[in-house]
Amino acid sequence: MSANPSYVAIARQFHVNQNLDLEVWFLSRSSDGMLIYSARDENGRGDFIWLALIGGRLQFRWDLGSGAGIVT
Repeated sequence: MSANPSYVAIARQFHVNQNLDLEVWFLSRSSDGMLIYSARDENGRGDFIWLALIGGRLQFRWDLGSGAGIVT
């Protein structure tokens, strides 16, 4: 882990109806690390989205109420 970990918090002030197109660019100095995480509550319970680098490859996980999914 980096000696200077950091994060950004963005207020949830938007609504998604049917589709969401999201483009994000990251410049990573590590092959492992969490890039995006958002959960329903502070304890990580309920719906969530999760984007991470694992071994230099992107992994996206989610659970929006109908069970967890994963794309690698």
